[in-house]
Amino acid sequence: MQVPMQVNKITSTKTQLPYRYYDLPFCKPSNVDGADLNLGQLLAGDSIESSDYKLFMKFHEYCKVLCVKQYTDKQAKKFASKIRVRCVFCFVFSLLLQHGAMRAWPAMRAGFGQVREVDDASVSVS
Repeated sequence: MQVPMQVNKITSTKTQLPYRYYDLPFCKPSNVDGADLNLGQLLAGDSIESSDYKLFMKFHEYCKVLCVKQYTDKQAKKFASKIRVRCVFCFVFSLLLQHGAMRAWPAMRAGFGQVREVDDASVSVS
């Protein structure tokens, strides 16, 4: 059974405003559909949109590559800036919002550790 999985916002405890998930150059569907939001979601800064991620119940699958992209220096620096402010990504599974603290899944933290350098469209972290 497939569980619908959508992307939501990118947040950080070090910044005031959330970002849309696709403000960063992630792999995205050819047609990004936004969900209808209620007043509470709008006030919370939610931005629920479709994704190409697949999630199945009762089916063990470790990992699959969604897409392969080459990033420009500007795009790599944009990712690095979100890592520096400890951003987390929020997802929606079957219309149930999933988020949490920096180390809780499925609010997934951007990167691992501190950004050391950004060079030639690669981000080096420690």
